[in-house]
Amino acid sequence: MFVIFSLLCFIRKIEIFAQTHLFADIMIFVTLLYIIIEGAILMKSTGNRIGELSAVGTDWSSGFGFSIYSFEGIGIILPVGEITANKDGYFKVAAGVIMLTCFLYLSFGIFTAMVWGNDLQILITS
Repeated sequence: MFVIFSLLCFIRKIEIFAQTHLFADIMIFVTLLYIIIEGAILMKSTGNRIGELSAVGTDWSSGFGFSIYSFEGIGIILPVGEITANKDGYFKVAAGVIMLTCFLYLSFGIFTAMVWGNDLQILITS
C-alpha cells in the first residue's frame, strides 16, 4: 500500500478522480439507503431494541476516531473562508453544513441502535 499511495502523491491534478469520487458517493448513498430500508423492515417485525443498550459502554474510545474522521475537512473550511467574498454568508453555510452532518450522524446512529440493539456489532462487521 505504501508504494501505491506514494505513486498517487505524484498526481498533480485530482480532477481525474472526479468520476471515481462520484461513484464512491453513489455507493455510500446506496449502502445507507439499504441499511435504512433493511432496518425499517427488521424493526417492524422485532420492535425497538434501544433499551438493550447501556448509556455508557466500555468501548467509548472508538468515538474519538469517528469524530475526527467526520470533521477532517475543518482544515479546509477556515482557509477557504478567508478568501471568500461574502465571509458572513460563508460561515453561516459552513455552520449549517456542520450541524446537518452532526444531525445525520446522530440520527443514523440512534436508528441503528434502535433496530439492532446489542447486535449492532454484527451490522458493523458485516
